[in-house]
Amino acid sequence: MDFHLFFGRNSFYIMATHVPVKGIIIVILAGLLHKSVVFVSYDYLCCALVFLATCAICSILAILINKQKQIDHQRVENWKNK
Repeated sequence: MDFHLFFGRNSFYIMATHVPVKGIIIVILAGLLHKSVVFVSYDYLCCALVFLATCAICSILAILINKQKQIDHQRVENWKNK
């Protein structure tokens, strides 16, 4: 699937999950670096790491949500056909 097409079709799921995921990643990174959350939030290198990790995790979550939607759709169709 085209990169832009994937994000366009899954933008709702990515927007809905990115804020909590980003917050968790910032807290984890701050703990690993023994720095404050504010430092991690404003340091350019840390922001880049948080951005990349958030993109990766939210993309995986969007894929999992789509798979669950397909399973639910098939279950509803099977129920309708009975």
